[in-house]
Amino acid sequence: TPEMASKVEDETSKDEASDVEAKGETSSAETSETAEEPQPAARRLTEEELEKLQARIQRTLKIYRQISMATDENTPFDIMQFAVPYGSRWRVMLGCREANQWVNAVAALCWNVPMNDEALFRGKNQLILKLGGGAQRNAGQLLATLALTCVPSDYRFPAYHGDGLRVMRMPESDVVSVADLVEYDKQQCRAGSNMALLLMGLAYYLPLDAEWETSDGTRWTLEKIVKNELARKVAPDSSEITEQLFSLTYALRCARMRRSEPLTGEFARAEIYIETFRKFAWTLQNEAGCWHPAFFSRKGAVGHDFTGMLLASGPILRWLITATDKSELDDPQLQKAVSTVEALLYLHLSQWDPATASPQEIEGVAAALHALALYQKRCFRK
Repeated sequence: TPEMASKVEDETSKDEASDVEAKGETSSAETSETAEEPQPAARRLTEEELEKLQARIQRTLKIYRQISMATDENTPFDIMQFAVPYGSRWRVMLGCREANQWVNAVAALCWNVPMNDEALFRGKNQLILKLGGGAQRNAGQLLATLALTCVPSDYRFPAYHGDGLRVMRMPESDVVSVADLVEYDKQQCRAGSNMALLLMGLAYYLPLDAEWETSDGTRWTLEKIVKNELARKVAPDSSEITEQLFSLTYALRCARMRRSEPLTGEFARAEIYIETFRKFAWTLQNEAGCWHPAFFSRKGAVGHDFTGMLLASGPILRWLITATDKSELDDPQLQKAVSTVEALLYLHLSQWDPATASPQEIEGVAAALHALALYQKRCFRK
């Protein structure tokens, strides 16, 4: 069991819970939980129920996609979050909504289109990415976004030119590629720092045995970054813990695709850690099928805090779907979680406004949508 397991507080006798009632075709999910009564075992959905769940997932993904973002109203951070569930072909409104002009989101990010007075790149004659504010939260976020949306390494763009889409022709020396971004992010590796996003991007674009040296003379490998993440302590009550788990799991999937034999060293340690934490996470699932707003530090539900449960359950579910073998996607607990997160997302539509949503809301909703997109792809596409 993970170290924080002993610190989990069972809140089921303290928090009053309510039914999660979604509109239309959405079924309600029971969220009341008592310490006196054992949690009933979840059952597998029937074929008819699975078909209805698939239809609900498609509907919810479509509605959120239609309520698009705009470059005048949303930051690069917002756009990167929502590009992940919808892929490299997703479009945002260029400028204000009234203009009704559209642009590819990934292209707008790479071409350094200003977004809500923010831009990702700040170098005029060199490749430099911004950190903080509405740009990257941590090093490697853009590269992780490109990896998760399967942008090829030879995709070329004028990142540091600074004129956005108004620059349609530029000198060859002003053009860079995703491969150049990989080289830039390799230099951002620092021991003890948060390298979850760096790991995702580098694990996708680099060979498993890649080795490089940073400007401070330190030698790095993908395995060393995995070791760094396994050693880095993260608070169990924040979204950072799910980002770390998702990153490690994604890196393991990339490693397995490149190597047929069993993984060794830090990758093998990560496999054990992820599987142990996965079992632990299921013990914290409440009767409704979702998780407490405090992520892995508590168990139970908070009455009427549907948003809090969505913003925690979405990232947790995304990681669990990624960490679950395809043969186990019909697990009753997983099916229940998918159904409940879809219901919470549909319920959240009544208050969803991407122009005014906080970064935490953007992140949680995007992760929940990505969870549904992953489940649809892995479970329903034959």
